[in-house]
Amino acid sequence: MEIKVIGHVSSCFKEKFGIPRQSGQAPSSFGNLALIAPYNREEALRGLETFSHMIITWAPHIAKENTSLTVKPPRLGGNKKIGVFASRSPFRPNAICSSIVKIEKIDFEKAQIYFSNHDLLDGTPVLDIKPYIPQWDIFEDAHNGWISDYPESKMSVTFKDSFEITKQDKELIKELLSLDSKPRYQSDKKSYVMQIENLDVQFTYLNAQEIQVTNILKLS
Repeated sequence: MEIKVIGHVSSCFKEKFGIPRQSGQAPSSFGNLALIAPYNREEALRGLETFSHMIITWAPHIAKENTSLTVKPPRLGGNKKIGVFASRSPFRPNAICSSIVKIEKIDFEKAQIYFSNHDLLDGTPVLDIKPYIPQWDIFEDAHNGWISDYPESKMSVTFKDSFEITKQDKELIKELLSLDSKPRYQSDKKSYVMQIENLDVQFTYLNAQEIQVTNILKLS
Protein backbone atom coordinates (compact mmCIF):
# COMPACT_ATOMS: atom_id res chain seq x y z
CA MET A 1 0.00 0.00 0.00
CA GLU A 2 1.41 3.35 -1.05
CA ILE A 3 1.43 6.17 1.51
CA LYS A 4 0.83 9.56 -0.09
CA VAL A 5 1.59 13.06 1.10
CA ILE A 6 -1.61 15.13 1.12
CA GLY A 7 -0.10 18.51 1.97
CA HIS A 8 2.58 20.47 3.81
CA VAL A 9 2.67 22.57 6.97
CA SER A 10 3.70 26.20 7.22
CA SER A 11 4.68 26.75 10.84
CA CYS A 12 5.98 29.34 13.27
CA PHE A 13 8.66 26.77 14.13
CA LYS A 14 11.45 27.20 11.58
CA GLU A 15 13.97 24.90 13.25
CA LYS A 16 13.83 21.79 15.41
CA PHE A 17 15.34 23.39 18.51
CA GLY A 18 12.65 24.71 20.85
CA ILE A 19 9.66 22.89 19.37
CA PRO A 20 7.40 21.41 22.08
CA ARG A 21 7.94 17.68 22.47
CA GLN A 22 4.17 17.16 22.18
CA SER A 23 1.26 19.14 20.80
CA GLY A 24 -0.97 20.83 23.35
CA GLN A 25 1.89 22.54 25.21
CA ALA A 26 2.07 25.87 23.37
CA PRO A 27 -1.42 27.39 22.87
CA SER A 28 0.02 30.49 21.18
CA SER A 29 1.77 28.49 18.43
CA PHE A 30 0.25 28.75 14.97
CA GLY A 31 0.48 27.17 11.55
CA ASN A 32 -1.48 26.10 8.52
CA LEU A 33 -1.79 23.04 6.34
CA ALA A 34 -2.01 23.54 2.58
CA LEU A 35 -3.44 20.50 0.81
CA ILE A 36 -2.08 19.46 -2.58
CA ALA A 37 -3.81 17.90 -5.59
CA PRO A 38 -5.94 15.88 -5.78
CA TYR A 39 -6.89 16.58 -2.13
CA ASN A 40 -7.03 20.38 -2.38
CA ARG A 41 -10.76 20.50 -3.02
CA GLU A 42 -13.64 21.71 -0.88
CA GLU A 43 -15.37 18.34 -0.80
CA ALA A 44 -12.37 16.75 0.95
CA LEU A 45 -12.77 19.20 3.86
CA ARG A 46 -16.53 19.46 3.99
CA GLY A 47 -17.75 18.96 7.57
CA LEU A 48 -14.35 19.39 9.24
CA GLU A 49 -15.35 22.94 10.25
CA THR A 50 -17.85 21.48 12.73
CA PHE A 51 -15.01 20.10 14.89
CA SER A 52 -12.78 22.05 17.27
CA HIS A 53 -9.68 19.85 16.94
CA MET A 54 -8.13 17.43 14.45
CA ILE A 55 -5.51 14.69 14.40
CA ILE A 56 -2.64 15.29 11.98
CA THR A 57 -0.61 12.27 10.87
CA TRP A 58 2.76 13.42 9.61
CA ALA A 59 6.28 12.37 8.68
CA PRO A 60 9.29 13.73 10.63
CA HIS A 61 11.16 14.66 7.48
CA ILE A 62 14.41 15.72 9.17
CA ALA A 63 14.62 12.78 11.58
CA LYS A 64 17.39 10.29 10.92
CA GLU A 65 16.47 6.72 10.01
CA ASN A 66 16.28 4.58 13.12
CA THR A 67 16.85 0.84 13.36
CA SER A 68 17.34 0.74 17.13
CA LEU A 69 14.80 -0.95 19.38
CA THR A 70 15.40 1.60 22.15
CA VAL A 71 15.38 5.40 22.48
CA LYS A 72 16.48 7.93 25.13
CA PRO A 73 13.54 10.21 25.99
CA PRO A 74 14.52 13.79 26.95
CA ARG A 75 12.29 13.56 30.03
CA LEU A 76 14.59 10.84 31.38
CA GLY A 77 17.59 13.12 31.02
CA GLY A 78 18.66 11.75 27.66
CA ASN A 79 20.71 8.93 29.19
CA LYS A 80 18.15 6.25 30.09
CA LYS A 81 16.79 3.87 27.46
CA ILE A 82 13.27 2.58 26.99
CA GLY A 83 11.69 0.58 24.16
CA VAL A 84 10.90 2.57 21.04
CA PHE A 85 7.27 1.41 21.22
CA ALA A 86 6.99 2.79 24.76
CA SER A 87 7.87 6.28 23.52
CA ARG A 88 6.61 8.98 21.20
CA SER A 89 10.04 9.63 19.75
CA PRO A 90 10.06 10.57 16.04
CA PHE A 91 12.94 8.13 15.56
CA ARG A 92 10.83 5.09 14.75
CA PRO A 93 10.97 2.02 12.47
CA ASN A 94 8.46 3.82 10.23
CA ALA A 95 8.75 7.60 10.35
CA ILE A 96 5.09 8.33 11.14
CA CYS A 97 3.88 10.60 13.97
CA SER A 98 0.61 12.22 15.00
CA SER A 99 -0.45 15.44 16.70
CA ILE A 100 -3.74 16.77 18.01
CA VAL A 101 -4.15 20.46 17.12
CA LYS A 102 -6.85 23.10 17.51
CA ILE A 103 -8.63 24.15 14.32
CA GLU A 104 -8.74 27.95 14.03
CA LYS A 105 -10.08 28.48 10.50
CA ILE A 106 -10.60 26.61 7.25
CA ASP A 107 -10.19 28.31 3.89
CA PHE A 108 -12.20 26.02 1.62
CA GLU A 109 -11.34 27.95 -1.54
CA LYS A 110 -7.59 27.60 -1.01
CA ALA A 111 -7.87 24.20 0.74
CA GLN A 112 -5.93 25.43 3.76
CA ILE A 113 -6.50 24.68 7.44
CA TYR A 114 -5.23 27.14 10.04
CA PHE A 115 -4.48 25.63 13.44
CA SER A 116 -2.79 26.31 16.79
CA ASN A 117 -1.28 24.58 19.83
CA HIS A 118 0.97 22.27 17.83
CA ASP A 119 4.46 20.76 17.60
CA LEU A 120 5.07 20.74 13.84
CA LEU A 121 8.18 21.97 12.06
CA ASP A 122 7.85 24.24 9.04
CA GLY A 123 7.67 22.15 5.87
CA THR A 124 6.40 18.98 7.56
CA PRO A 125 4.74 16.61 5.06
CA VAL A 126 1.26 15.52 6.16
CA LEU A 127 -0.03 12.02 5.45
CA ASP A 128 -3.59 12.28 6.79
CA ILE A 129 -5.98 14.35 8.88
CA LYS A 130 -9.09 13.29 10.76
CA PRO A 131 -11.38 14.90 13.35
CA TYR A 132 -10.60 14.56 17.03
CA ILE A 133 -13.69 13.28 18.86
CA PRO A 134 -13.57 13.49 22.69
CA GLN A 135 -16.40 10.97 23.03
CA TRP A 136 -14.21 8.33 21.42
CA ASP A 137 -10.66 9.60 21.91
CA ILE A 138 -10.68 10.24 25.68
CA PHE A 139 -10.47 7.28 28.05
CA GLU A 140 -11.15 8.20 31.67
CA ASP A 141 -9.35 5.12 33.03
CA ALA A 142 -6.16 5.67 31.04
CA HIS A 143 -2.88 6.18 32.93
CA ASN A 144 0.46 7.72 32.03
CA GLY A 145 2.82 4.76 32.42
CA TRP A 146 6.45 5.68 33.10
CA ILE A 147 5.65 9.36 32.40
CA SER A 148 3.94 9.56 35.82
CA ASP A 149 7.29 8.94 37.53
CA TYR A 150 8.94 11.86 35.70
CA PRO A 151 6.58 14.86 35.95
CA GLU A 152 7.37 17.82 33.74
CA SER A 153 8.52 20.94 35.58
CA LYS A 154 8.32 24.39 34.01
CA MET A 155 10.91 27.13 34.00
CA SER A 156 10.26 30.72 35.06
CA VAL A 157 10.77 33.06 32.08
CA THR A 158 11.57 36.79 32.29
CA PHE A 159 12.51 39.42 29.70
CA LYS A 160 15.56 41.65 30.18
CA ASP A 161 13.94 44.46 28.18
CA SER A 162 10.56 45.46 26.77
CA PHE A 163 11.23 44.19 23.27
CA GLU A 164 9.10 45.41 20.37
CA ILE A 165 7.20 42.22 19.67
CA THR A 166 3.53 41.30 19.54
CA LYS A 167 1.67 40.03 22.58
CA GLN A 168 1.18 36.67 20.85
CA ASP A 169 4.91 36.35 20.11
CA LYS A 170 5.75 37.17 23.74
CA GLU A 171 3.30 34.55 25.01
CA LEU A 172 4.66 31.97 22.57
CA ILE A 173 8.24 32.64 23.65
CA LYS A 174 7.26 32.25 27.31
CA GLU A 175 5.36 29.02 26.60
CA LEU A 176 8.25 27.46 24.68
CA LEU A 177 11.06 28.47 27.03
CA SER A 178 9.08 27.36 30.09
CA LEU A 179 9.16 23.80 28.69
CA ASP A 180 12.97 23.75 28.99
CA SER A 181 13.79 22.09 25.67
CA LYS A 182 17.55 22.45 26.16
CA PRO A 183 19.43 19.31 25.06
CA ARG A 184 20.40 17.36 28.17
CA TYR A 185 23.89 16.67 26.80
CA GLN A 186 24.55 20.44 26.84
CA SER A 187 23.94 20.78 30.57
CA ASP A 188 26.96 23.09 30.95
CA LYS A 189 25.91 25.53 28.25
CA LYS A 190 24.06 28.61 29.52
CA SER A 191 23.09 30.72 26.48
CA TYR A 192 21.10 29.75 23.38
CA VAL A 193 19.39 31.19 20.31
CA MET A 194 16.00 29.96 19.14
CA GLN A 195 14.26 30.96 15.90
CA ILE A 196 10.51 31.50 16.16
CA GLU A 197 8.78 32.72 13.00
CA ASN A 198 10.94 35.73 11.94
CA LEU A 199 12.54 36.25 15.35
CA ASP A 200 15.91 35.17 16.72
CA VAL A 201 15.32 34.81 20.46
CA GLN A 202 18.47 34.89 22.60
CA PHE A 203 18.14 33.58 26.14
CA THR A 204 20.24 32.58 29.12
CA TYR A 205 19.78 30.11 31.97
CA LEU A 206 20.14 32.12 35.18
CA ASN A 207 19.86 28.97 37.29
CA ALA A 208 18.07 25.61 37.32
CA GLN A 209 14.62 27.24 37.48
CA GLU A 210 14.96 30.58 35.66
CA ILE A 211 15.48 31.67 32.06
CA GLN A 212 15.93 35.26 30.91
CA VAL A 213 15.37 36.49 27.36
CA THR A 214 18.36 38.74 26.72
CA ASN A 215 17.72 39.90 23.15
CA ILE A 216 15.26 39.48 20.28
CA LEU A 217 16.33 40.19 16.72
CA LYS A 218 13.91 40.48 13.81
CA LEU A 219 15.09 38.61 10.74
CA SER A 220 14.67 40.12 7.28
